[in-house]
Amino acid sequence: MIVKESPLILNEFLLLNSSYEFIEPKAENGIDINDVYKKYLVDIDYSIQGDENNANIFVKVEVNNAEDKKCGYRLIFEGVGIFGFNEDSDLNKEEKGNLIFYSAISICISNLRAIIANITAYGPFGRYTLPSIDLNHLIASKSEKNGNKEQKE
Repeated sequence: MIVKESPLILNEFLLLNSSYEFIEPKAENGIDINDVYKKYLVDIDYSIQGDENNANIFVKVEVNNAEDKKCGYRLIFEGVGIFGFNEDSDLNKEEKGNLIFYSAISICISNLRAIIANITAYGPFGRYTLPSIDLNHLIASKSEKNGNKEQKE
């Protein structure tokens, strides 16, 4: 199939902060790291700056950064996606907002997912892949946390 380009343009993605820590397991035998990975607490936050034509999407991903850390990896990564729109696009404000809220945030999380997978690939427990995210829930939770009644649908 021939790809139709999106009017949303990722101009650049930048890694702003990263923290990687290996937490050695206490037991020597019998650890299934995939089971441990499933128990990791994953926290994602984001903020959007800009206007309807240009937006900077800041995303922070924390993995296993709770008080009760599991063995394996503790990860904190922050990045920013710099987005604009194709000059030829004929989108209204709501359409641009939807692209920013859904596509741009997803693109930024995907970029951080790739960075995390690449860095942990060299770690003692091998590659950790950030799980799939329910983006609608993430946006609704953020909206609720900020006290906004209006949610993107």
